[in-house]
Formats: sequence, structure tokens, C-alpha cells
Amino acid sequence: FVKDAKTYQLRVMDHKRKELVRSEEIQGLEDSQLHGLTTQTFSIPEELGTLHAKTLSKTIQVQVEFTGLMGATIGTCQINRLDFRSSKPWPYEVTSDNKVVCGIELCVVEDEPLVSSPMLYSSGMGMMQLHQAMSDKDVEDVQHNLSCELLLHSAKDLPAPRTPEMKDVVLTIMSSESGKELRKIGLFQSDVPSGNQLASVDFKETRAFVRDRMYWGGDAQDGAQYIKIAISYGKRSGNATSTEIIGVTDPIKISWKEEKEYIKLWNPDNRRLLGGIYLSYRLVTEAEAVADGTMKSGRVALPQITAPVELERRVSGRTGNFAPGSAEEAIEQAVINAEAQNRALLQRCKKEDSNSPHDFPGMRVNNGWREWDNLDALFESMGPNPLVMSEDLGPQVARGYQHSSNIARDVAKYLPAAKSPADQMLNLEMLRMYVKDDVGKGQSMIRPVVCKDANEITGPPDMTWCPDPPVYVPMTNLTEKDKETVRLACYKPEQNSSLLFVDANPNYNIREDIWGALHPEKTKYKHLQSLAPTHGRVKDDCIMA
Repeated sequence: FVKDAKTYQLRVMDHKRKELVRSEEIQGLEDSQLHGLTTQTFSIPEELGTLHAKTLSKTIQVQVEFTGLMGATIGTCQINRLDFRSSKPWPYEVTSDNKVVCGIELCVVEDEPLVSSPMLYSSGMGMMQLHQAMSDKDVEDVQHNLSCELLLHSAKDLPAPRTPEMKDVVLTIMSSESGKELRKIGLFQSDVPSGNQLASVDFKETRAFVRDRMYWGGDAQDGAQYIKIAISYGKRSGNATSTEIIGVTDPIKISWKEEKEYIKLWNPDNRRLLGGIYLSYRLVTEAEAVADGTMKSGRVALPQITAPVELERRVSGRTGNFAPGSAEEAIEQAVINAEAQNRALLQRCKKEDSNSPHDFPGMRVNNGWREWDNLDALFESMGPNPLVMSEDLGPQVARGYQHSSNIARDVAKYLPAAKSPADQMLNLEMLRMYVKDDVGKGQSMIRPVVCKDANEITGPPDMTWCPDPPVYVPMTNLTEKDKETVRLACYKPEQNSSLLFVDANPNYNIREDIWGALHPEKTKYKHLQSLAPTHGRVKDDCIMA
């Protein structure tokens, strides 16, 4: 250590470098005690050196720092909690930029001992290593018999081992969600050509089966499991295997479709690319796994996992064009609501006006008969399909919000400000003359988001009323007016939601209605007495038609 430093501090972090706990300031040696030495070695008092942390990470990091005005990081050491040496006082190297700067002696005291890994089994020419099975506390109930079948081919472009004794490779299969080890396979012999700093491993088509939690829906679609694969250099010492991590893959989606690909390995600390692994994978049933012949041995005990769960995917009913809760988002929602309510209001006006036009781009009237340019124009002029918009076959839910109203409060916005308490009482008395219910009583109801008054959203801009994630309410719980607004807002301005008489009665023949031509309401259909324009048909000239 630098001789000018007086105090130090220890920080404990997990494998993602998230701080778990830090020590208080630790006093180093005084300059008079160094006797000219540039480094110092001292013991840490138990009350300062005992740190309590809680984490599921199997790898923890201890960072040594200067404190005070000279505050700076000295270096970091990594401890694998599954390493048998971690449970006893052991010296560790503290490194910075891959250079050893000092050392620290410590031990990890577990409240409950960790289980090293579940029982392993693999087929092929690769070596097999069995570990202690999972404890009853780690075993969970299982509701599916689907497993991931992995066919391991090879690993390429791995960095050469830093420790000459660790030349063999250990492959660990983990759960992507919890990081729990599902399988550990090895040891495999690595190949480092002379003069080359990159190593490769031949897994000799080793086949392995693992079982993890099953997901359905969303990205998982018809079902998938998500795993990660870690590759480490290892050395066997008796019944234990010490490892040195190389890299970890990103989550791998195992689905029913068989895939064969090259998956990159990343340094778990700095996301640096460290080679990759070639493998094939797919989901298989227990019957397929047994028929394959690789799981016939009674030594295989698949870990028990929780019941299948649907993959949670957070959705939002907002556009996402602006920051959540901002004034711009409120103005955008107000514009959306105003446009939808204007479209519905226009259709209500057309419905009340018996002479409202039914003109549409691409449509023309020829001798009283309508003609369209093509079928697309015909169906577009009809608007949304009435069956799709019906309550029985149409949408059953709508995005809603909790609407609160108060007669006195709502009317007060349009009245001049009261100049005295007497004016307030007079306003309330006048309201009671027109309303039988209590004017001060609040009412609450569920309304569609699109029916919210645009003026209430923008003055002042507020989006707290709109639930996010969205809340969907049954259409049957909405008022008839709100249901009609939602239905009519689906029409374009050039469309007409009201049906023409000739569309509602396609088989009506005014020539057969003896009173029809004289009825004042049906005189406008006299043009239907004229014959429709005739067009030559190809089949009229065919003698076989």
C-alpha cells in the first residue's frame, strides 16, 4: 500500500457489482511504524472486519479502497462461495487491471451451507462427474415433463487458461431466471496450439438433458424454457473440482423447434467477448428422452421445478411517444380523445338527419343506382362490419378508468366566482331546485378512456387518471352512451353508420308495393322503378352457361 494512506474500506458486491455491504473506516499503520517500508501488513479488528450480507449470487467480490481525500480503488478479489476454500481463512489476490497489487485473507461463513450442484449425467465421449444431489429444501414441485435436450459440439476462441494446472473445461448449465445450477458437465480436455493464445474444446457430441421452469405465451409462444451456459477452466482435486470462470452466454430460448447455432460467451464483469460455443437444442418430452436411450440409466434425477407459468410481459395502453406523465403526453391523449368523440358526434348527427348524404370516394350514382370502382371501395363505404361491432360477437372489454363526478363541483366551473358565503348558499339552493339528489354527493363509475373529456385532460395537463398498465373492463358494465361512442368512433368521417332503406331491404321492389309510390316517405325511391343499367356478360355468349 502507499505509505501516505491512513484509512481503508472494504466493499462487498455480487457478481453484477451491486453493493451488498461496506465496512467502516479501517485504520492502517502510522508512518512511524513502517520503518521505511512502502507496503504494510496489518490485522483488521473483528468488529470492523465482520460484514453481514445477503445474496443469492454464488460469486461475490470484495473491493479494497482508500478513504478520505485519497479515496480511490486499490483492487478487487473474487470468491466463489461453492469453493471449499472459501469456508476457511484463505489468502486471495487483490487485482487491478489484471495486475496483482496486494492481498487479503478472509473466509465466508454461510448461515446455511450452499449445495454445490445437482446430480449430473451426460452421454457421449465426454467425461462425467457426479455431484451431491439437491437438498429437499431446494426441490420444488413439478407439473410438466418437458426437458431441454442439448447436443454439445465444440467451443472456439476461448482465452488460454491463466493457471497452467487448469487446462480442462467444465460446462455449467444454469437457470436464466434464478441462476440456479441445473447441470455441470466435465471435465473436457482443451486444445491450445503452440504459439496461440486461443483455446478450443471438442465436446465430442455430448448430449445432456436439463429441466427448468416452463413459460407460455408472449415471446415463449407455444412453450419455452430459458437457460444460460457458463464455461470454466477446472482442475479436479479428490472429490472436489476448483474452477476458473471463462464466460457466460446470454439467455438461450429452448423451444420445440430444433436449433443449431453458435452462441457467444461474455465476460460476466465487463461484457467482453470471450469466444463461443456450438450446440444444438430443442424441447423434448420425457418419453422422447427415454426413447433416445440417454436417460435410461437410473442415475438420472431431473430437478423438480415449479408449475408452468405464463411469461409476464408488461404492456402499456399509451403511445410511448412522450415521457410518461408529461404535459406533452396529456395533450396527445386529449387530441386522441377529441378526434374519437368528434367522429362519434358526426355519426350521431348523420343518424338524426334523414337527408344525410351517403357519398363516398370511389362511389357514383348512375340512373339512381350506386356503382363503385372496386370491391375495396364498396366494403370500405359500408364501414365496420355490424357483426364485429355487435355486443355478442364484438369486443367484450374496453380500456377504462375510474370516473368521479360531483354536480356541485362540475357546475361551479361554469359559474362566476362567489363573492360571499351568501352567494354560495344561493347557488346551492338553485341547484337543488333542478336536481332531486344531493348535489354535494359524489358519484363514481367506469368509463372508457376514449370518452374522457379532452378539456379535463389538458386543463391543467394531467395523466394520473389513466391507469398504466391499462385496466380492461367488460363492455356490459359501461353506459349505453359510452358504448355507442366507442362503436361510432370506429367510423371514418366519410362513412355513414345509418343504413339506407335499400341496404336494409335489398329485396324490396317498389313495383310490387301498390301504395309505395304514393306514400310520401317513399316517393324518394321512385327512381328505383327505372331498370338498372345493363352490362354485357361473358357467360351470356356461352352456349354452355
